[in-house]
Amino acid sequence: MVKRIDKLTPEQEATFPDWVEQWVQWGLSAEQLTEEEWETVEQGARASYRLSGLTEPQFTLRMSSPLGAALAPLYLEALLGQVGGQVGGQVWDQVGDQVRGQVGDQVRGQVWDQVGDQVRGQVWDQVGGQVLRAFDHGNFEAGFISWLEWFRRVGRLELGGDKSERADAYLAAHTAGPATWFANCFAASDRPAFIHLDRNGALHSDDGAAIGWRDGWSINCWHGTRVPDDFYSWSVERSLSERNSEVRRCAIERIGWENVTERLTLVAECDDPGNAPHKIRLYDLGRGMADLYTEPARILVVQNGSLDKGGARRSFGLPVPASHVDPLAAAADLFGVPVAAYRALERAS
Repeated sequence: MVKRIDKLTPEQEATFPDWVEQWVQWGLSAEQLTEEEWETVEQGARASYRLSGLTEPQFTLRMSSPLGAALAPLYLEALLGQVGGQVGGQVWDQVGDQVRGQVGDQVRGQVWDQVGDQVRGQVWDQVGGQVLRAFDHGNFEAGFISWLEWFRRVGRLELGGDKSERADAYLAAHTAGPATWFANCFAASDRPAFIHLDRNGALHSDDGAAIGWRDGWSINCWHGTRVPDDFYSWSVERSLSERNSEVRRCAIERIGWENVTERLTLVAECDDPGNAPHKIRLYDLGRGMADLYTEPARILVVQNGSLDKGGARRSFGLPVPASHVDPLAAAADLFGVPVAAYRALERAS
């Protein structure tokens, strides 16, 4: 054990890739908690209360989903009048990048906001505006936990005082999914039953919930944007009438720009030198779509260079500055190359 680390050794730096992968898998696990893991979570939670100078909760509840974990203490409060207060305290308030940042980007960034916002939103509506005392993201905190555990396990850093005991308790309690911490009740949720991500690591599903739990509670996301439950059945008319411009953009992507272009005004078209024999077309945004982007824009509609998994060739609408009048110049701008260079392409890569 060491008391201070001022510089990492090459051997320590070499552990980062495998360490990141290990904790990403931990944070994105869809394995149901075992009885042994539930006991670990409860023991860690009780220890966290004690180490924070608080009385251990009378109730420790095992719930199927974050929504259940959020509502359970409120039900107890209504029934027993015994729940109140909140739990505070931190394990360690320093900032790290190498491990915490990478794991956090792949776990916390994918599910943190969506789950937290959805739980708070639904609970808020159902309990008439009562404030959640403390909502914790459980194993979705993998970014912070991976950073702390790297210093403890690999860096062999001696934390001092009771920090190591606090870290043990924190890790144990966060083996489960999101939880709520109340003065007399701790309620944790199981891990999700499934998590679907796109190639960029954002929550996404082409035809249904992107993340869901075993009690049926789920969240729909289109490339990281939360969308309504009936989103996947929207018609063109329903998609274009959506007031939220970000959700409307997602809906148009889902139904395909090829089904929307008849409502747009064609500015110009030409052969796509990077994707023969297909064309690229530049359109003015139609009525009701001018607010899809923060800056004035036109839409460049292009065909994918390969077939999708269903055997179809998808069209994509790509925003370009509204100043463009030449589709070839707009395409070159997107690729960041001169028009002459784009014109000389044989196939986009």
